[in-house]
Parts: sequence; C-alpha cells; structure tokens
Amino acid sequence: LNKKIIHVNRTLKECQSVLEKYGFCRIHKSYLINVSRINEIKKGEAKGLIMQDGAKLEISPQYKEVLFSLLLQL
Repeated sequence: LNKKIIHVNRTLKECQSVLEKYGFCRIHKSYLINVSRINEIKKGEAKGLIMQDGAKLEISPQYKEVLFSLLLQL
C-alpha cells in the first residue's frame, strides 16, 4: 500500500465535509476513514474495525449508525 503523508491545516470536521462525497466517513472524533479500505469489522470485546493496512480503529457509538448505513449502500 502506498502510504503518503499529507499535512492539512483544517479541522477534521472541515475535511469530513469535503471528503464525504468520495467515500470517507467519520467513525470517531479522531478518525476519518476511506470506507473502501475497511478490511474487517469486529464485534464483541474487540469491537472496532481493521483497515487494509492493518490499522485497528475504534468505532465511536456516536458515528456507528452513520457508518453502517453507508456500508449498506455499497
């Protein structure tokens, strides 16, 4: 996977408003992800998701419903 670091001088909320139309979704106050890069969604004690690059991320209850409704549209 090509990991290119891009520095942005914007809030995550501003980035979210621009990137939502490109398949990005907010899953936590600290995470904005590309939904097409989700590898696995974990339930139970180890709930969260695993991205294609192996990153394990927590899904906040606040954003969970939006994520799952977006996944159902795919």
